[in-house]
Amino acid sequence: MNLGEARSKALDVLSSIGVSNPFLEADFILEWVMGKGKSFIHSHPEYLLNDREEEKLKEILDRRSNREPWQYIAGEAEFWGLPFKVGPGCLVPRPDTEVLVEAALEVIDEGVFIDWGTGSGCITAALLSERPTCRGIAVDSSARALWYAWQNFKNLDVLDRVLIWHSSGGWDLPKSCEKVDLIVSNPPYIPTNEIPGLMPEVRLYEPLEALDGGSDGLKFYRFLFSVAEKILGRGGYLALEVGSSLQCDRLSLLGGKLFQLVDVKKDLSGMDRVMVFKRRQT
Repeated sequence: MNLGEARSKALDVLSSIGVSNPFLEADFILEWVMGKGKSFIHSHPEYLLNDREEEKLKEILDRRSNREPWQYIAGEAEFWGLPFKVGPGCLVPRPDTEVLVEAALEVIDEGVFIDWGTGSGCITAALLSERPTCRGIAVDSSARALWYAWQNFKNLDVLDRVLIWHSSGGWDLPKSCEKVDLIVSNPPYIPTNEIPGLMPEVRLYEPLEALDGGSDGLKFYRFLFSVAEKILGRGGYLALEVGSSLQCDRLSLLGGKLFQLVDVKKDLSGMDRVMVFKRRQT
């Protein structure tokens, strides 16, 4: 099989399962298989794959046919321009979450922050890469996710500025959390009855506990506001990723008199994606 035929085969498989951009993903896969760049893939269609390369391509396409996320197959996802190891039991970092990082960077220059529901650790690592005097507390209820986070912090050379906290159920937090300057979180926010409608890559493979936000999608936001009331210093910030404008409307009420909504940021598609609250001084 030559490279041109391999690309056509990958396009056929990816198109048949409804991948949104099969051309882009086909190139990713072939770059991964060949260990070469896109320019080589496109300029050498006559190149003959060896047996190892053909077998590797077949394995990847079989896994994608079963709708396994490409990031799990590759074992890596890019976020904030940084490489993160990911796999089963760990939520794949989304580009939209970079809006949350941008919002957090606007409100913290130094001090201590909590990343609640850290998953792969992508938010914590991104913030620490931009704020060398900050320290982070990365909290998650999943030991498997924290295993990936630990590897990522180590590989990105920020491990010495992170406290990794395995929280049973996400509710218990270390005593060192008193008081913090920022709580940042991309919590589970999908209403339970919407989970069956998610794309198969998400519904079948990614951890349910990182997706399901309860009957109305607000279960963990309520918790985060209660935590912020106890451990967020006066004038500190609570930065939250949200799933819809409707959630924004409802979350603005959860802040009550103690938290002032200071910013709502949109993602690249123009949807409300991040809300930033400030704890009042009184």
